[in-house]
Parts: sequence; structure tokens; C-alpha cells
Amino acid sequence: MTIKCLVVCSNELMGIAVENLFKTQADLEVVNIHLLTDADLVQELELNQPDVLITDESVDLSNPTMGLQSLIRFLNIRVIVLNTQANVLHVYKKQDVLVTEISDLFSVVRDQHINP
Repeated sequence: MTIKCLVVCSNELMGIAVENLFKTQADLEVVNIHLLTDADLVQELELNQPDVLITDESVDLSNPTMGLQSLIRFLNIRVIVLNTQANVLHVYKKQDVLVTEISDLFSVVRDQHINP
């Protein structure tokens, strides 16, 4: 199974480095873009339908809500945010949880929910 990765880094050199690193892995398909606008991100997400979005903390989104709302359409996307200064990866996995009552929010906050 091939894992589609979309690389969006503010530093073009960093994006190229990640792209070249990923190309050494047969099961990873990588697309590297240089982000110009929030709309570009949404367009690339829709065009490439990635399994994983890799970005860095210094990517500047003028309308972060637009980018986050576009992620809702992707059922299993994982977002990996690179912090190159601290050598840390922040990994976010989208989850949809069916709620039957408002108190279900408490179990989600406590990470005690059961996925359907």
C-alpha cells in the first residue's frame, strides 16, 4: 500500500530535503509544494488527496480556519508538524466521534470514547 504525503514547508530547502528523504522509501509517494496562499493549500489537498500532510511550524497561514476546515473532508489524514529548532514532530490524527448526547464530549476530552 502506498502512502501519499503532501509536504508543505515554509523553507523551500527543508521541503526539498524532506521530499528527497521520502523518495528513498518505496511505499511513500511524496509531493512537495511551496505554499503561496491558504487557497493553494486547500487546492493541493483536494488535488492530491494525501494520507499525510507534513508541514513545519513556521508555515504562515493568514486564514488558518480555512486550512483546518478543508482537513475535515479527509477521513484519515494525519498531520505532522516539524519543529526543526527543537527536533520535535507534532503528530495529529483526525478522528470523528459519533455523539449521542452532549455529555459524550467529556469522554472525548478524557480520550475514553469508543470509535464506531
